[in-house]
Amino acid sequence: MWSVGCIFAEMLQRKPFLPGTDTKNQIELICEYLGTPDIENMKNIPEDSKKLIKNLPKNKKNGKDFAKIFSFADNLAIDLLKKLLIFDPDKRITVTEALAHPYLADLHL
Repeated sequence: MWSVGCIFAEMLQRKPFLPGTDTKNQIELICEYLGTPDIENMKNIPEDSKKLIKNLPKNKKNGKDFAKIFSFADNLAIDLLKKLLIFDPDKRITVTEALAHPYLADLHL
């Protein structure tokens, strides 16, 4: 579902969403946009990624305001995007939940 969220963000923006140049840069971009996750939300990620995140500046705690980044998008689209890009996969929206999301109501059978 994470990948679906990244593709959805790119469709909304019509440009790459997180164009990282290497693993470290990719993690920096993710934390810049979503905020730096706390220990509980990092339980499902590899140890080397946890180490990179722990060494990031603490000023990226809250992430960016998606309503501003995607100001041109429908509020329901932004809501779905946020739910697709939750750091912890256990807390992320499922396929079934995403298909039932109000943004996709007209497309869901």
